[in-house]
Amino acid sequence: MDRAEKIKQDARNIAGCDITIRTGEVEPLLAAGWDAIPTGTIVYADTIRIDGASKIYIKASATEITGKVKRDGIWIEKTAAMPNDAVKNQMLDSYITRSIIGAKKGE
Repeated sequence: MDRAEKIKQDARNIAGCDITIRTGEVEPLLAAGWDAIPTGTIVYADTIRIDGASKIYIKASATEITGKVKRDGIWIEKTAAMPNDAVKNQMLDSYITRSIIGAKKGE
């Protein structure tokens, strides 16, 4: 399974059957890449509902990411350099998976 198809399948697994998945947006987002994601955007959360997440990663800059982990009800936050392109690609895939779930843009 190629990268775009894996992202689409991951989105389907998260969304279930009653939520729109905008699969046509996957390839353009992959082509745009990491640099097209605005700074401050959540690129990973361990749950689709952000308010229920216990771990969140946010793009801090082109080369840094901020991790937030909830421990005992308190958010602990740390910003670090992206270790390599493989991690950037994982975060990009996660961002795309989350961003293609939900109503069509503009609705």
